[in-house]
Amino acid sequence: ARVTKWWIFFGGNGMLALDWVTFASNLNKYGRQRGRFDTGYLLLDYPGYGGSPGKISPKSVLESSLSAVEELMKRTANGTKIQINLLGHSLGSAAALQLAVALHERGVVNVSRLVLSAPFTSIPDIANEIFGVPRNVAKGLLPHLWDNEHQMSRLVNHANFMEKQQQQQKKQGGEGVASSSSSSSSSSSSLPPSLILTIIHGVKDALVPVDMGRKLAAQANEGQNQYRVKIVEIQGADHNDVIDQSKWQVRSAFMEAMFGGDEK
Repeated sequence: ARVTKWWIFFGGNGMLALDWVTFASNLNKYGRQRGRFDTGYLLLDYPGYGGSPGKISPKSVLESSLSAVEELMKRTANGTKIQINLLGHSLGSAAALQLAVALHERGVVNVSRLVLSAPFTSIPDIANEIFGVPRNVAKGLLPHLWDNEHQMSRLVNHANFMEKQQQQQKKQGGEGVASSSSSSSSSSSSLPPSLILTIIHGVKDALVPVDMGRKLAAQANEGQNQYRVKIVEIQGADHNDVIDQSKWQVRSAFMEAMFGGDEK
């Protein structure tokens, strides 16, 4: 079968692309058991990781991720519409979220599914939780903030702006896509129409408290998004337990997040 649905994986701090091989292989096996033969997986190393040149930063990760998506679409589309889905664990949740924002804002492609595993609100918040460093102090000391709350706000508000512009164009009888350079002044918000967001978090996460995942889910749930945002809390699971597929609850959560509701 032709691959038309692609998943791009982003690992946690210290993880390499090859660390996802078993995870992806298991998902592929489970997916095929459910009749999914159209799914492919792209495993990325961050700049400075594995054999990739450069240094890791939000900017360098975003640039390399955008290049990877554009190359993937160029090589695989061949006139066929393909679906882009993103999964990120821990630090990778920030990489996946910022890429989803950029792809929507730049009009490259609408991400269909976004799965955030053990996501944090920001690195200053983590510094405050673990070391007691005041957030304002941490913001001044840390080279990179990886601010997921800010990115989620951009994702939600940009989608609302685009929907308003499209409605206005219909009323005026116009066609085309509105520019993404403007900002929304509406107090309501909504995720991009195509996006299904799932947050998976361990209740016993000692590194990134589950309340951070809950906060991001609540933020995404503003407006009319409740039917497309889901948080799955894995009871008794610590930070990296949530990607341990030997646990039935973990395997079930990812299968539902990645394949649930798809037509065969």
